[in-house]
Amino acid sequence: GIEKVAAADIARVVNKYLKKEGFAILVVGKEKEFGRPLSFLGEVKKLDIAIPLEPSSRKDTGEKAKDESPQDREEGKRLAVKVAEAMGGPARLKEVKSIRIKGMQNLKTPQGDLQLEAETIFQFPNCKYIKAKTPMGELTTVITEEVAFMSIAGKSQDFPASRKEEMAKDNRRDSLLILQDLEDPKVVFTVTGKEKIGDAETVIVQVDANGTRTRWYIDPLTGRILRSGYQGLGMSGPTDRVVDYSDWKNFQGIILQTRHAAFDNGKETGWMEILEVEFNPYI
Repeated sequence: GIEKVAAADIARVVNKYLKKEGFAILVVGKEKEFGRPLSFLGEVKKLDIAIPLEPSSRKDTGEKAKDESPQDREEGKRLAVKVAEAMGGPARLKEVKSIRIKGMQNLKTPQGDLQLEAETIFQFPNCKYIKAKTPMGELTTVITEEVAFMSIAGKSQDFPASRKEEMAKDNRRDSLLILQDLEDPKVVFTVTGKEKIGDAETVIVQVDANGTRTRWYIDPLTGRILRSGYQGLGMSGPTDRVVDYSDWKNFQGIILQTRHAAFDNGKETGWMEILEVEFNPYI
């Protein structure tokens, strides 16, 4: 029991896991109202925590802006259809109403890499349940249109409204969900430029779907999405998030990328490897 824990045990754990060089003091407010310069605390780094509007249709592609044309949308739609065909065909994709994914995650933290076993159940279009094994115990996350909370060691905590909205957007960015709505006129695919990724000359397609915007970097030869990107909300504030995909595998007739590497503002934040996939599991 806890009564057997000595002060020396606590000190040992603190010294092992809590590194002072990994901590920062966050001060929020107007600088002129702080009373004295923040430099007395040490080196000061200013952060703009204003949440940006969704980027314009050309701003974040890396290509010179141009007037959008009907041809851009036609080509974007053609490439989206090719992506659907490469994943198993539009008809097969539409059969999916929910998905269970088991895999490994590696998160970059100030204290070092943290590896987790994780299971995600996503019931389209807006309900997600995530269970992860952490050193502190089993962490459960639930996201729906109505609620978003996490629970660990018997204690639950609601996410703030901004984080709840960002999680809902993550659900709406799911490529499998988007590709089920290829014929929906409110789902728009627009070619915005090109970018070389490895040996592939990818075409950048901006996707406006379900009130959320994302970028797909599509290999036009294979129809595979090699990268996605979007303006999101990271742990430290607004971020330009990029996810690189690799290692495609066939799961029950649907081809999925099983290796995801994530970057925020160009800095690696972790990776995920998918090990098991089940479509339309009993929930």
